Amino acid sequence: MDKKGLKYHIVKLDTLTSTNSYASMFNQKNKIEKPHVFWTDFQTHGKGQKGESWHSESGKNLLFSILLDLELPVDSRFDISKAAALGIARYLDSLSVGEVSIKWPNDILVEDQKIAGILIENSIVGQQIKKAIIGIGLNVNQEVFPEFSRIATSIKLQNGKAHDLEMAIQELLSFLFVELSKIGSTALQKSYLERLYAYNKLLEFQDKDGLFNGTIKGVSPEGFLLVKKGKETRSYDLKEIEFKA
Repeated sequence: MDKKGLKYHIVKLDTLTSTNSYASMFNQKNKIEKPHVFWTDFQTHGKGQKGESWHSESGKNLLFSILLDLELPVDSRFDISKAAALGIARYLDSLSVGEVSIKWPNDILVEDQKIAGILIENSIVGQQIKKAIIGIGLNVNQEVFPEFSRIATSIKLQNGKAHDLEMAIQELLSFLFVELSKIGSTALQKSYLERLYAYNKLLEFQDKDGLFNGTIKGVSPEGFLLVKKGKETRSYDLKEIEFKA
């Protein structure tokens, strides 16, 4: 990756099935010399975590994917998620939208309401990640949302201002590439934990054994959530635990 974190090529398209799918197809057919950003006004089949969809009104929000070269050990793959989440969080801080936190694995919350999501897909050769596709959906100007398990919000709902999307994506990318340039450094973990939703707080969860009260103790380098359950700390993958609050 370009360690200066400043040079990228942006491609704007009106409508796509999903920006991650387009980035993957582009990666298969082209060699890139610098990061590429694929941005669209609307996704017909936007992707979310756990196979869910990402819903967004056309032309109201930021929907884009970053395709970049990497040389990162597979065991450190969660650094990509940490960097992307922190980049979004720092951008939101600059807009005075309220308290910003990161809900594991990669939802961004403002005042406990969901404002952004991240979906990462990696190309792995041996034990190295060679390319990453970082899909980001950020609610900017949308004011009405479908009912989800967690209430959604947007930048406009939080600070009362409509935002020019062209300017917003340029500003957001500046924050993102600063954080992405830190991939592989120890600085990411400390900053990520400072933002981690419910870190060191007692919360209700559900795993294969049922409901329980536990405390988030951190996230492993591979991205497993570390939760203290009773007297032991257990590690959970994405589909192995559910937040109940």
